[in-house]
Parts: sequence; structure tokens; C-alpha cells
Amino acid sequence: MSRWIEDPQGREEVEKVTRFLKLPVWKPQYLGKFREFWNELWEKIDPNAESSALTLSGKEDSFLKNTAFNKDFGVAREQVLEGAKLAEILGIQYGGLLNNNTTKKRGLGYYCTVNESIYKCKEDTQLNYAESNYFDAISNDDLLGKLQNLVHTSQSGDNWCRKHADGRMEQWGHYGLTVANGVNVVKYIQPFINKGQYHSDVVGSITDLDTGGNINWHQFDLDSARVHTTYYGFNFKYYAIGWWK
Repeated sequence: MSRWIEDPQGREEVEKVTRFLKLPVWKPQYLGKFREFWNELWEKIDPNAESSALTLSGKEDSFLKNTAFNKDFGVAREQVLEGAKLAEILGIQYGGLLNNNTTKKRGLGYYCTVNESIYKCKEDTQLNYAESNYFDAISNDDLLGKLQNLVHTSQSGDNWCRKHADGRMEQWGHYGLTVANGVNVVKYIQPFINKGQYHSDVVGSITDLDTGGNINWHQFDLDSARVHTTYYGFNFKYYAIGWWK
């Protein structure tokens, strides 16, 4: 129902006006029987107008499509990605930007604007850079690099070297002896880092009926080993394992 107030304009012929739209109701002597019609009409119009105004109050102003916060979903620039999709990609909850002084929580992912990578926080910290004691790089490119460097194999002739990401190194190959009853040198492709932290085995074969020969390691160095033989007909295979870092 409409609420009535006195006419703000003070018109003599107006008895009252609606509160919101100021719709007039004329005094009987000025409008006659039409007074009842106008009174009923204003009773319907004014409350609806007031109710609509209350409903619209506090609403955002209109905006053009694809501007402000109304952007298309996608993965290109000027597009937005749903938070749920980001969590699906990372496999962990996203915590925000790394390059500020807010507290980074253990187990959450943070984006570094300097390295353009996502990092998983290992311990609560307020660091604003990706320090390895507190953050692990988990972006796809970082993980791919780790996988590619997990095992690296190289070859030189009949000799191979396999370096592992954890620091282990394996080397093996095949040699034909060049010195009878003496020392033959095995040259490794890559040097080991500690003479006391690698181990080698050697296996020889005799090419004729002489069974009196033997073969054994004579001396170890970081980049080579010396094999002692008692017979020229030996060929041998070797295997060495140690550390490269």
C-alpha cells in the first residue's frame, strides 16, 4: 500500500501525494468522481516503483562485456582460469604470489613472478623469493627438466657412462688387450670424485686353449684403472660404479 505525504509543492487543489513518486490526489471539489480512480491508480503505481528502487539499490553499475571482472574463461592473456582448474593442474591448493612478505604456508603452491614458475612451500616462511630450503619448483617445465636430467648416458667407442641425478655414476665397456703379461690402461669417460668411493669389477676371456692366464685390477685412479694380465690373448669387460657429484 502506498504511503501518503503532504504535497511538497503546497498546491491548493492537491490533497496529498504518494511518498516516492509524488503522484497527486486532488481534492474532491477539483476532480469529482475521477478522484477515486486516481487514488486507486496511485496505490498500485507508487508501491511498485518504491519496491523496484529498493531492489536495485546497491547493485553494480552496468559494464561492457569482457571488461572489468567479466572476462572470458581460458588460458590466454586477458582471460581468467577457474580456481578449481588451477588446483587440478597443480595437484595442490594455490596460495598466491611468492614475491611478497606475507606468510607462505607449508604444502601450498605459490607463483614466482621473477622465475615465472610455481613453487611448493616446504616450511612456513615469509621469504619473498624461491629459496631452495623452503620451496620446490613444481611447474611443468621444472619437472620436465628434472626428469630429463634424472639419467644421462654417454658413449665413447665400446665404453659407456651413465650419470644419475642423485650423484651415482656407472661406467662399463669392452677392451682388447694390447700388452702381453703386463698392464693395460682402462680410461673412463668421466672421472669419479673420490678414489675410495667407487668399485670396479673386471671379467676376462681367453681366446685360445691356454688356460693358465689370469686378469685382475692393478691400480685405481679417479679417471682410469690399470688391468694386469698374464697372457696376450685376453679380452675383458669392466664395470665401475661410484659418484660424480
